[in-house]
Amino acid sequence: MNYIAHIHLAAFSNTSLVGNFIGDFVRGSQLDYLTKPLRDGVRLHRKIDSFTDSHPHILALKGHFPRALRRTSGICLDIWFDHLLLTHNPQYPPDLLPQVFDQFYNELRSVDMPDERFRRVKSSLLETRWLQHYQQAETCLRAMLTVQKRLRDRLIFAQQSYHFLRQNQAELEQGFHQFYPDLMQFSQDAIQAR
Repeated sequence: MNYIAHIHLAAFSNTSLVGNFIGDFVRGSQLDYLTKPLRDGVRLHRKIDSFTDSHPHILALKGHFPRALRRTSGICLDIWFDHLLLTHNPQYPPDLLPQVFDQFYNELRSVDMPDERFRRVKSSLLETRWLQHYQQAETCLRAMLTVQKRLRDRLIFAQQSYHFLRQNQAELEQGFHQFYPDLMQFSQDAIQAR
């Protein structure tokens, strides 16, 4: 899952919004330098990613991507699902109202980590508050181009993947609606099992 889904699942499971967000920026299992809410959020983030990567609906959706795009299909689905979550959020409470994003940005201000990419993303988020832009599909293309650039263009996938996502919107949306309730339940169960 990508940024918005992790924030939504944190709000749903009453865990740290930023803790769930920073999971992609934290390496290793030594998390003692983080506060307990952040540690719990990172752990939930990792469980969510693991659950997602092995879920039958996700595996099936990845299999529909053209062979040349399958290697990055998980990245593209994560990004596209953020768009779908914002588009269909009333079906998946809690509602991602501006207050949820305001709370996230406020929490984010107080978190610092040595990871340079985290610092760049944090600065950009606080400056322009671009998460809500995922309501527009074109934001997904910009996100994929950013990932592609970060990979130093070793994999050229963004434009083709975006066209594939747009051409297969109905199937992807159906897969999202089949998968996301399972993920919400998994997140809730993971927190209750602590």
